[in-house]
Amino acid sequence: MQSPSVVRLQSSPPSYSLRGAKLPAGETAGPDRRRYFIVTHGRSGSSLLAAILDTCGADFGPGCAGDSDTERDHWESRQIDRAIRCAHNANRHFSPAMCGLGKAAYRYWRSRAKALLGVGLREARYSKNRWNAAILPLAEQMKYRPVVIVSYRHPAEVVLSDMRQLKNMPSTFMASITRTYLDALYALERYGGAVVDHADLVDPAREDWAFALEAVTGLEASRLLEARRRLLKPGRPRARDQSAWLPPDLRTVADSLASRRNRPVIPPGSAS
Repeated sequence: MQSPSVVRLQSSPPSYSLRGAKLPAGETAGPDRRRYFIVTHGRSGSSLLAAILDTCGADFGPGCAGDSDTERDHWESRQIDRAIRCAHNANRHFSPAMCGLGKAAYRYWRSRAKALLGVGLREARYSKNRWNAAILPLAEQMKYRPVVIVSYRHPAEVVLSDMRQLKNMPSTFMASITRTYLDALYALERYGGAVVDHADLVDPAREDWAFALEAVTGLEASRLLEARRRLLKPGRPRARDQSAWLPPDLRTVADSLASRRNRPVIPPGSAS
């Protein structure tokens, strides 16, 4: 087996490609067990990101193709969405000392989640869902090899966008943003992947994100950039207000995610 290493690509710096990464115990070698999960809170450009990946050949499964409107919820597998809902139901019943009906309910919903997830992951190599982090441990247990693509946006911008679109106050969704970013950070450290910043994705002058995605997905950076050029809607650039107050824990987690953007994140033990 090729020794693990990080290889610099020749096309354009800074960019890297994983080679010979160790596989989890019990997993057969080969790329067929890799599954790519877009983790996002929403309002982060994840639909545009999915459209770019889809244009370059990423398989989101049957019935998940979008159209030219990247503002709508496309590229989301119904099977995987149902699996996520079942996983959430299982988590609600979980406790270290569970027994009786509670334990039976947990086992039922977890079994349903695994069955639905198995179908979804056989149909698709890519998944876009704002709750994807909930099923990463299940995918790993089923001998798949999760790779995380974090669709990141500065949390102050997410809050303001949520207020405009959802017509609600920040206290309604601030905890959800924190939880999503924390899950994304830990998922990156365990499974590896890349962080794509919304600010870079919508800026035609920024290209580093494409080389990071090339390193973790194998999709050519030049094709990703061309897809971005064709899909990005022209318009006046919005002023980016990142000065709003944020809870210290959210700011800390967000800064940790932002520091990992535009380069592949290699999980510990996968390269030396």
